[in-house]
This record gives sequence, structure tokens and C-alpha cells, in this order.
Amino acid sequence: MRPSEKKKESFIAPEKEEITWRAAEYEYTEKTLTWFIVVGIVVLVIAITSLLSHNFFFAIFALLACGVIFLFARRRPDVLDFSVGERGVFAGEKLSLSFDEIEHFSIYSHQGHLDELILKKRSIVNPLVRIPLDSQTGEKVRVFLKGKMEEVEFQESLIDIISDRLGF
Repeated sequence: MRPSEKKKESFIAPEKEEITWRAAEYEYTEKTLTWFIVVGIVVLVIAITSLLSHNFFFAIFALLACGVIFLFARRRPDVLDFSVGERGVFAGEKLSLSFDEIEHFSIYSHQGHLDELILKKRSIVNPLVRIPLDSQTGEKVRVFLKGKMEEVEFQESLIDIISDRLGF
């Protein structure tokens, strides 16, 4: 190697930091037969009430929604490769967000569950993105993202609390 080639190599910029981890796309909760029966009964009551009030389309909607809920309740989550780096936040091939698209972030810890990286997108439709991570990775991600955007404390909504209690 010639001396001039050594100088060129020394001016190559070091690679930017990237934090990567693997996790399920959401935390799976095993549903029991009782869970399916209770949901089915609730939907049947809604459908019968709709039929008695001559709201046929809502009854059909409720029954179709029940079928979709049952399908998703049985579905196991895919394991994805997540990463946070200079180009943005990536979740497998399903999600790619640049930092321009993200308003702020939060690392949310709740007892008995994995921590979550919660990203608030600059979007009206589905503005929250939740990415599971362990506490050690969460601290690394927090330090990295604080240099890119503001961290805001996350407050669970009523729907979050109800869906957690129901096992969604």
C-alpha cells in the first residue's frame, strides 16, 4: 500500500451508531376458551339488540367484527428486527420512519410487560407507533433519541388500559 492510499483511508468517516434488537411485533397473550365465549356472547347480545332495533347493517358489522377479532386473537406475532440509527427508526420491512416524520418519543415501562418505544408521528391517522424492547435496549435508545428529538412522558389512554386488561 502506498503512503497516499493510507491517508485516503484515514479520512473515511466512521460509521454512525445504530442500535438493533429483535422482538415480537407485539406482546402475545394466550386467549382461553372462556375469553372466546365471553367475547362471542357480548357480540351476540349486540347483534340481537341491533336486529330488534331494525339496524341490520350494524348486526352484520358486529358479527363480521367478531370474526376478525377471533382471527387476530389466535394470530401469533412475527419476530422482527428493529433498529434506530442516523436514518431513522425501522421495524423489519413493515415500518420505516425518518426523524422528520416523528414529533416526539417516549420509553414506556409497565410492570410485568416489556418496555415500549412509543413514537408520536406527525400524522392524524394512527399517530402512535409502539415498538417493544427490553429495559437495557430502552436506555440505549433513549440516550440516542434524546439527541434527535424531544422525549415526552407517555400517559396511557382509557382504551390502552381496557385493551390491556382484556388481553389484547
